[in-house]
Amino acid sequence: MRKKYLIACVLLFFQLLAVYFNFPDWFNFILSFPIILIVCSRFYLNFLKHLKKFSIHPDGLISIGLILGFLNFQPIISICAIIIAGLRDLENYWLKKKLNISSLSFSSETQIEKKVNMVFNYFSPTLLIILIIIVVFCYFSRNFNYIIMAIYILFSTSARAFVFSANIPNILTFSKFQKNNIYYNSAKTLEKIADLKYIIFNYLGVLTEKKVKLLDIVAADKNFALEIAASLEKDNLHPHALEILRYVESLGLSMKYTSHSNYIEDKGVIGRIGGKNYALGNMNLMKDMGIVVGMLQREKIRLEKDGKIVLVLGSTAINLPNYQKNPGIVVALFVFENELKKQGMNLISELKKFKIIPWVISSDSQFTLAQNLRKINIHNFEAELTIELKNEFIDKFSKIHHDTSIGIVKLNHEINSFSQNNIFFNLESKQNTIGDNSIGFDDLDISKIIFAIKQSKRLITITKQNFYSSLLYNMSVIIFSFLSYDLFKNSSYIPIIAILLSNICSMGIILNSKLQDDMVRAPGFEPGTTKV
Repeated sequence: MRKKYLIACVLLFFQLLAVYFNFPDWFNFILSFPIILIVCSRFYLNFLKHLKKFSIHPDGLISIGLILGFLNFQPIISICAIIIAGLRDLENYWLKKKLNISSLSFSSETQIEKKVNMVFNYFSPTLLIILIIIVVFCYFSRNFNYIIMAIYILFSTSARAFVFSANIPNILTFSKFQKNNIYYNSAKTLEKIADLKYIIFNYLGVLTEKKVKLLDIVAADKNFALEIAASLEKDNLHPHALEILRYVESLGLSMKYTSHSNYIEDKGVIGRIGGKNYALGNMNLMKDMGIVVGMLQREKIRLEKDGKIVLVLGSTAINLPNYQKNPGIVVALFVFENELKKQGMNLISELKKFKIIPWVISSDSQFTLAQNLRKINIHNFEAELTIELKNEFIDKFSKIHHDTSIGIVKLNHEINSFSQNNIFFNLESKQNTIGDNSIGFDDLDISKIIFAIKQSKRLITITKQNFYSSLLYNMSVIIFSFLSYDLFKNSSYIPIIAILLSNICSMGIILNSKLQDDMVRAPGFEPGTTKV
């Protein structure tokens, strides 16, 4: 790289001497041609490569400008060529070394990217048409001085700024998400996240810790109740099951033989032990099994109003005659405590700053849910929902709010209600990021949700800033070039100033993308902390 600039500067030195000693114009041409060819060969190659595809590369406009510059036979064109190439190499150095960006390409996914792409696709042909009009005008008017104005326009405009507008923020955002183990497939996903108005949380394991604590067992024979419960839950990985098994193991109790066992999502577990059907779960399961809580109902409600989770262990006889009514009996109440995550309060307060309304869906009772959600200022919730009812609720909610994006934060894959505007935040599920409607996190850190929302909003904001700045700049320099022709037609420094302005614009887009992107970290928020 250094060699080509050294050769170009040596040739430029001889060209300046030729001008000083009044050598003929053809001698200037012979010296300026290799200078431009050496330092700007990339522009011509890009121009020719895209010309085969019947498209116009932005570098092609610079190529045309440099060719038109030969008509002037002045060292200023050679100086311009060296500066153009040097500034382009400086841009590439910043992109590759400072920002770790090796290539740029349009994805055309978000709405703002589509605007950028549309303007970019029409920018070069429109500018070329303007230049052709200028050349035709010069031909018929026999005033070739206006061709210099065409060169000024070419040198001062910056098509690269449009290329940088959307792609640099996209690449920086993608890199930051990867560093924090957040996965998505498309920038369109982030556009939907930036537009969120509602976010629905599945309660257990999302807003609460995944572990629960067994506080008490309300039963005539606690050890018997524990043995039955552990026998039902022995193959289950649910937090309630794991806590019961841990408790039984600590007491050294034995398990009983169980048949016909079955776990029912958001309800509980059932099985047959010693000639009886047993069920351990919430009230939805008790209704299905025909078990009436009866006198323990008051104690159950009291515990739930205190924020505790209460599971009912009940039993029914097997093969009762149709005429014999036995609704089943309650064996025990299992009382659990499930702590809210420390990040929960900060998460909800941050969501409200973004004017995002949180909702919670859960299989827990309305008393338990109301008491616990009050601690983190959530008042919108739906309780005692089975997995089918959760999907049904999300479907209805999506239809009512069909004009906005809705986030759904979940752990398991059972919630699968689909709407085009729904975004699934899949905790502990980085592989489940299919299409534009999901984003995956490799852990249960809910503070990353705020991180993703902030980054998504910032991505759209930066892209808009870059795009409108690029558009304003390019329109301004084209208009200024026409209106101020008489002012600079005799100045040999204007081409260099125009080139500097053009590269300042594209470098400004790079710096704005970097600085604005860094501002997301400025308040001290980082995923994994409890302080947002």
